[in-house]
Amino acid sequence: RCDGVDNDCNGEIDEIIFIDESALSDVTTGVQLNGSSFLDEFGNIVLTLNTPNTAGSVLYQDTVPGDTWAATFEIYSGNPLQNSQGGDGMAFVFYDASKTDATFVGTSGGYLGADNPGVVGYAVEFDTYDNGTALGDPDGNHIAIVATDERPLRTLAAASSRDGVPLLDDSETIHRVQVVMREGTVEVSINDVTLLTHTIAGYNLSSLRMGFTAGTGSIVNFHVVASAKVECVP
Repeated sequence: RCDGVDNDCNGEIDEIIFIDESALSDVTTGVQLNGSSFLDEFGNIVLTLNTPNTAGSVLYQDTVPGDTWAATFEIYSGNPLQNSQGGDGMAFVFYDASKTDATFVGTSGGYLGADNPGVVGYAVEFDTYDNGTALGDPDGNHIAIVATDERPLRTLAAASSRDGVPLLDDSETIHRVQVVMREGTVEVSINDVTLLTHTIAGYNLSSLRMGFTAGTGSIVNFHVVASAKVECVP
């Protein structure tokens, strides 16, 4: 049980893992690849290549309790084939599992493949292209907690370069991210630095469909998930 107690009496607080990194190496049992996404020869999930107007998703077949959890993962957004800014970005998503099938993928471009109209859900986005106020982007290098149930994605809280967000569109860097949920309060850290905390008003999802999405428009990037783990936090 996710209660911070040594229920099995082995001298250690119980660790409960909902999703493990090993799922990324065996897509036949753990995850569903959709749209432009595929598994590369190194066991990474490639959500998009440097191809215009594509969207990809990887969603886990196992659901996760909605109230309390921690997701830790490594992501890459970049394009070593060009020196200019790429786009549009990628997202870690958690949708209402009762209304979202593992085969879902959203819209390309500034929606980052995360939009899921009419279904309650949220995402932490890692956005590398400024689509302006029409899509709620503060700049071309930001993270945000967004509601995904309508278009455009509804920004609930955001942090940008001036708040310490590292360069996300970086062909030489894999970023380590942790997203912690505690009964509606979301905390986002990149490379062990907490950058964003927000309490989602009215959050009451009991079961989540989790995964990753990405989208390109006329501006492109490679978007890659290198590892992922979701576990209980007491």
